Parts: sequence; C-alpha cells; structure tokens
Amino acid sequence: VLDEDIIIATKNMLDNNNHYAQKFRMARDKLQSSIVSDLKLKLIYDWQSDGRLYNLPNTTEVAVLIVGDEHTGNHRDIIIEKQTGLLKIINELHPAYLLLQYPLLYPRGEDGYRPDIPHKDHPNIHAAKRKKVTMREYFCYRLQSMNNEAQTILHSRRLFQQWIVDGYCMIESQRLNYVRQHQQQLRVEKYINLNVYNNAPETLGNEKGKRVILPSSFVGAQRPILTLTCNLAWPEIQRKVRKSNLTPHDCPDVVSRIFKIKLNQLMNDLKRGHVFVIYTIEWQKRGLSHAHILIFLQPANKYPNPEDIDKIISTEIQNKYTDPELYEIVSKHMIHGPCELPNRTIIVDQDGFPVYMRTNDGHTVQKHGIELDNRFVVPYSLQLLLKYRTHMNVEWCNQSTSIKYLFKYINKGSDRITTSTVNVQNQNGRQHQVDNEIKQYLDCRIFAFPMHGCAPAVEHLYFYLENQQLVYWTDNQQIGTVLSKSTIKESMFTTWMHSNKIYHDERDLTYPEYVSKFVYVAHKRCWQPRKQGNTIGRLIWVPLQLESSQSYKDIRTVDNVVYHTFREACFAKGFLGSDQEFVGALREANTWGTPHFLRKLFVNLLFMNTMERPEYVWQQTWRWMADDIVFNHTSQGYAANPHQNKLIYNEMAYDMEVLAVEFNRCYHSMTDEQASIFDNIMRVVASQLGGVYFLYGYGGTGKKFMWKTLSSAMRSNGGIVLTIASSGIASLLLPGGRTTHSNSTHELKQFSDWLLDIGDGKLGQPNDGHCEITIPDEFLIMDFEDPIQEIIDTTYPDLLQNYNNADFLQKRAILASTKDVVDKINDYVLSLIPGDEKEYCSADSVNKSDELLNPTFGVLTPEFLNTLKTSGIPNHKLRIKIDGLCNGTQLIVTKLGTNVVEAEVITGPNVGHRTYISRMNMSPSDSSWPFKLIRRQFPFIVSFAMTINKSQGQSLAHVGLYLPNPVFCHDQLYVAL
Repeated sequence: VLDEDIIIATKNMLDNNNHYAQKFRMARDKLQSSIVSDLKLKLIYDWQSDGRLYNLPNTTEVAVLIVGDEHTGNHRDIIIEKQTGLLKIINELHPAYLLLQYPLLYPRGEDGYRPDIPHKDHPNIHAAKRKKVTMREYFCYRLQSMNNEAQTILHSRRLFQQWIVDGYCMIESQRLNYVRQHQQQLRVEKYINLNVYNNAPETLGNEKGKRVILPSSFVGAQRPILTLTCNLAWPEIQRKVRKSNLTPHDCPDVVSRIFKIKLNQLMNDLKRGHVFVIYTIEWQKRGLSHAHILIFLQPANKYPNPEDIDKIISTEIQNKYTDPELYEIVSKHMIHGPCELPNRTIIVDQDGFPVYMRTNDGHTVQKHGIELDNRFVVPYSLQLLLKYRTHMNVEWCNQSTSIKYLFKYINKGSDRITTSTVNVQNQNGRQHQVDNEIKQYLDCRIFAFPMHGCAPAVEHLYFYLENQQLVYWTDNQQIGTVLSKSTIKESMFTTWMHSNKIYHDERDLTYPEYVSKFVYVAHKRCWQPRKQGNTIGRLIWVPLQLESSQSYKDIRTVDNVVYHTFREACFAKGFLGSDQEFVGALREANTWGTPHFLRKLFVNLLFMNTMERPEYVWQQTWRWMADDIVFNHTSQGYAANPHQNKLIYNEMAYDMEVLAVEFNRCYHSMTDEQASIFDNIMRVVASQLGGVYFLYGYGGTGKKFMWKTLSSAMRSNGGIVLTIASSGIASLLLPGGRTTHSNSTHELKQFSDWLLDIGDGKLGQPNDGHCEITIPDEFLIMDFEDPIQEIIDTTYPDLLQNYNNADFLQKRAILASTKDVVDKINDYVLSLIPGDEKEYCSADSVNKSDELLNPTFGVLTPEFLNTLKTSGIPNHKLRIKIDGLCNGTQLIVTKLGTNVVEAEVITGPNVGHRTYISRMNMSPSDSSWPFKLIRRQFPFIVSFAMTINKSQGQSLAHVGLYLPNPVFCHDQLYVAL
C-alpha cells in the first residue's frame, strides 16, 4: 500500500530541486492551455556547455516546442508525444537519459553519462589511450562506494538492481552501434596486391581492396574439473552489507567483486603447480555467480592410482567430534539432495567419471528432516573446501568423450545479441551488400570481469607468405598514404624472424614456443624479452619443427639446400609424403652400397605398399639397381656358383658342423614331452608330407628351446628353414647356426623358486588388485642420486668406450614398464654418445577408409596426429646418432642420410651385414584410438632401453630394470626378472 504522505513529499522534493521535473510541469501547463493537437517536447542531444558547470541551463536550451512532424535525425532523443501514443527510442548517450529514467536516484537532476567526459590524468598511472570516459567506465565509477558522496544509488535495493541491468544494456547497445556504424569504413588487401597501385598514390581507399569486418572478439590425459560457487555467507560480503543495513541480494556489485577476488585467489593456487586451466563464469537461476574450471595436468603431476585420487578428492562426511569445523562445512555446502524421495541405490555412470570411495562409516547429517550418509556427498577437496568455505565440486575425468562434453559445457555461454546482414545506401543512392562477419560477441560486464579465461594465456599467432600480409585502411585514405607507412611490411611473423637475428641464445625456439620467452609489442612491431607471466602460442597448423628462421629463405632451406617452394621444402623435411622421397633414398643408398642392397631396399618398399607410384620410382632408379647385372653375365674365368639364386645361397650359408654339435646338445637335454613333439615333426619332414603344428605354452616353458632344436636339426643336414614370426624380433627368438653360443649357467634354486612364485602370483597379499613384492637387496641399486644415470652406468659400464662395440651392446638392455619411461632413458643415453644428432619427422594421416566412414576424422590436424604415441610404431620425432643402437633386429646405425639410413646387424643370423632402411607406412596393430593411424617413418627406435613386453623371448646377459611406477601384473614382473 502506497503512503500518500510519502508520495506527496517525494513530488514536492522533485518539484523544488529537480529542474527537469520543473520543465515537465512547464510542458504540461503549455499543453493544457494550447489548442494544438500534436506537440512534442524534445531534449537537445548536443549540449553547448559542460554539464558539470551548468547543471541548471536556461529554458530555451533545454526544451524546445516544435509544431508538426519534424524528422528527428540519426540521433535517437527522448521524445514525449501527447496524441499519437507512439513510443520513441531514447538515446542512451544523452546526459538526461538516466535522471529522467530514474528520477529518485538523481533527485537533484544531476547529469548522467555523456560521451565527452574527459579522463583525469594521474601522475602514477600511464596516460590512457582514450581521452574520454566510456560508458562502462562511467557506470563502474558510479558503482563505487565513496564516503564524501551520498550513496543513494547503492542503497536503493530493487531499483538499484534495475539500474544495473539497464546500464549493462546501454553498454552493449553502444558497442553494437559502434560496430554497425564503423564496419563500412574498413577495407583490406594483401600487401603484394596493394603495392601494384603504388603508381597511383592518390587513389581513394574505397576503390581498392575488399570490404571487411572488424575482427571478432574472442569468447571464447586425465583432467580434473572444478566448480566454484559464490557463497553469500562469506564474511567479506556480510561485513560490507551490514554496514548499510542491506542484504547480499541488494548488493550484486559487492557479491560480484568478492566472487572475482575469490576466483583470482583460486586460480593463483592452481597455477602454483604445472597445470593448464580454462574457466567460464555463469549465473545460477537465483542470480549467484559460479565458475566451471577444467584443469590439465602435466604428466609428471598426474595422479595415476586410486590411492592418489583419494588423497585430493573426498566424498565422505567428516567426523563430527574430531573435526567439527570440516563436518559443518561439508554438511552445509557439499550434501546433494534429497530431491523428493532419497535414492536407495548408487547410480554408476558410464561417462568416464570414476566411482569414488564412499565407506559406510556411520557418519550422517540431517537435511530437510532426512538422514543422509556418504552416498549423498558431492566430491570435494578437503584443502580447498576449508579455505574457500563454499560449494566446490571437484571431479576426476579420464575419458576423451567426457572431456569433449565438458569443453562444450563450459563454453556454451549465455544468451547473446547477434547481428545480421543489411542493405544500406551509399552517397550515390545505390544499394550494396555489406558483409557482417561478426561471429561472436564478447560478453562484457560493467566491471569488465572476463567471462572466459585460461591460464597460462593463449596467444594467437599469424603467418603469411612473403609480402602477402594483410593491410587494413579506411575508405577515405589514399593508397599512397597507406603504402608509405614505415611498418607496412612488418607483421608478427616477420618481426619474429628479425628477432632471431638479434637474440642468438633463443634460436632453438620454434614460432609457437617463442611466446614463452618473448612478448609481441604491437604498437612497436617488435618482440621483447618477457619479464613476467607465461603464454602458450597457437596457430593454424604448420610444421612446428623449424627453429631460428631469420627469413623466408631460411624456411625454404633444408640441409643447406634452398628449395624453390615451401612445398618442396616440406617434402625434403619429411612433412609430406611423396614418391620423390624414395627416389632420393635410393639415390643416397647408391652412393654408399652395392646394387644388390638397392634391389633389396626397393623390394622392401614394394612389400610395405609404401609407394603410391612404384613404376615412377622404378623408372627413375632402375639403372642404379641394374648396375652389376651386365658385369655378372659377362664375367669369365671364375668357378660357377652352384646356387645361382642368391636367396638360396644365403639360406645354405650355415656352419653345419657347429649346428650338428648344437643339435646333439639340445636333443639330449629334452624332456620326454619335448622329445615326443620333436620326433613327430621330424617324421613329417623326413617323409615330405608337410603339415601344420601349433606349439603353445606359457612363458618359460621351453618354446624357444624347441624351435632352436628343430632348426639346428634340419640345417645341420643341409635343409632350409625359414623362421617367420609376426613381430619384428623373429631373428632374436629363432637364432641361426652361425650365432649359436653355448653358455651353461647354474641357477640358484632359491632364486628359481622365488621367480616361479612371482610368475604364479603367489607373492603379495590378494587384496584389491595391488600388492607389494620384496626384491632381494643383492639385485637392487641402493645408493644413487640420479636413478636414470645410475641404471645406465650399471647396465652399460664404460659406455663412451664401447658405444660402437657390437659384442658389448647386443646382450645388454634396460627394461621399463611403459613407453614414456623407455623414451626418457633412450633420449638420455643418446645425449651421452658423441657425434651429430639427426632428427627425422614423420608424415601422419588417418586411414582414408576411416574418413569415409566417419567424416569427423578428417578434421584431425597433423599436429594432433604427431602427438600420438603407442607401442609398435616409432614416435613422430625420431632422433638418431651414428653408432646408436636400434631395436627389433638390433642394429647399429652407421650412416645417416636425408631419406635413407644405413645400419649394421648385430644379432640374429645376419650379424655383420649392412642394410639400408627408408621411411615406410606403419599402423599400430592394436590401439585405443577409434581410427587407424598411418605414420610414414623409419621403422626403428633407439633401444638402449625397451619395454618389458618387447623384451619377452630375448636372451640378455646384462639387464637393468627401472621401475619408477609399479608394474601392471605379476606376469610382467616375471618376464622382466
């Protein structure tokens, strides 16, 4: 119910103090005394004097009576109409807008916002680029609590909330109008095309280039996700509102500021570790802010085990008596539900979120009269909950599908204003289409708090072909003026190349890596060393392996050869697949080896189905491969070779006497079961009937012994045995006669029993799948500072004196459980070996058939495919040195070319042979990816260390076992030991 006395007192106060109220009274009196049917009261948009000095201007300047239907012009002013009843749009930029809309908040008729309010310079603040106050800055100023001014606006409760919303709409409207009004003024063209008009410098800018757009604003492994919700009971909020006898709902400005302070503190806490964070601010239906934060951890800081996750995420009610403070916080903020009836069962989702530990410890809380236990606790972090005392949901996410959902969720944003394409008329009266390509609009708030963010910051990098950088100008500029600018040829990309000439110590950084050490100063067009902070550089995909480029010519240079096009340079570097690469491989091999090895290399390429046009490669290289054929056919005076076929000759080149001794030793060592299998197979061989046998057994049951006995029996009698296996280590599992060595060993029974118990899973307590096995001290390295250095020194003693010694390397290896650890050890050993290192990069793609079945695979960038690692194929970057050790059939690299590698075999039946290897297409036989990866790379990796699974079946005399993390199962530990 309205109080009549208050209404009359308010009316009298406005009539006596608000000069605008007086003018409305004057207009009313004029209308009542006039017979004119249609009058308007118009407030002049453009003031002739400063509103701060003339708050009470004369009558003729403030209000003008206009008879008739005059066009109001482009400016939208406050217009009051008596008869028509039509509503006119009010111009937000008028100083009288706010005080007419909210007379109770401006009781004395003080000016609102006007575009020409000047900035006040301050000696401790850098001079602002803008000399005038923006509308956002005005509202931000009015939201400040100042002791020397009346706080009428801040204490007006619901009217204050309406004033804030109206102010935000005014700010957005002003920005959209600016875009609409200025979009037609900009044009763009490549510099190389614009430079053609240099001979006509007086040409106006609106006659050249194309119409464009203002740039759109940016909106925007295991990974935790965290939700921070504003808490109105925070003491900082309560202290502020109590002073004014208000509630938090009456002070949305205070709530927003405190929430932003808390969010900044939380981000600082998170950034102390090695994480990458993105976040989005949203508002609940009840008006409270909350932030969704997605956290990416570096591999070294991830929590791989359930016990580790339990240390940081809890879903349990704390003990009410031993920890009453945390019990109260959890009870108040982290209990979910109940909604309607409480759930009687636990729902386990299938979207990649783990099932957290919820023990039935008897701790409960009362909520809405219902007793709730740990099943209703929202996952949280003990440390964060104690510090921030609000609802903070912390989840652990480890599936790509759920991560994709989270990205879509935190970036969905709120309702936005969109613009459309419109037809306008130019000065000649002609209509032309204006392209409005503003794809996104940056959600701005009055305090300019960002709605989206990430830490570290991400900077978008741009690059252009030479002289093809974009140049912007306005319609009324002359082309000559645009081309005469001293910085017209400079861009972020070209200044990066110039910076490489100045800062010699940072030339090992690629373009995206450069922003981590340098910052680009746009107004100076230069890069300067970064003094603080960290930034990640992102750009449209191009090969990221080029470092220290100082010009476009450097980018086209590979191995001191300057190529005519960037495409040719990419082919030479291996970024793109081309048959020319294999022509180059055969050309390089022709300078090193014999035609026989060239033919073998060409046949291997045919077998691997790597070449797109084999006939083209053949036409380019057949003369090199046939170089010795004419000589062999015309040679005379030499004894005839009984085996004209080179392949048969190689298979018969065994030492039969040594094989006979080996067979007799193995045969007399057989068990009855092994002897029965041997006799059955040899009976079929002798009768030449043929047959297929499948020999099955667990690891350590003697399969390799049977293969060795069978092959030595047949080869010692002049037979041919082709040992074929599905893996790349067939020559190690099925040795030839010339490398057979007889080493008798005496195994300690105690060690044998202990090893068998591990294989049978008898050691360790059967609990939740995790157990601990004690390894005897005599097998452990107890005293060390650097574990990797120590395991290398122990397994490869005097490595620098023996790194090219085949006998030293072929029976040694360091074993680890995961490929990441193996790569780390191999990189470390490779850094110790003297000599120049060469890096080979793969060309990766998705199988075409997979792209046809699922077109979304076509958007996977080569940059993403390059990051994929799995067993069975080498990594994208392959770093090799001469005399480096490679796995599979173990090799020592002897020569490194651009497209071919020469290596010497050090194990198997071909010890001492030289072989030539080129890149080939490979795909993993088993992977967790939903597509088939095609990787063109050299088919080997450095193998001073290898995975435990890869070592299975090999005979190694010196083995180092490096386990920074637990092994997966008893069988894996058994194989390693």
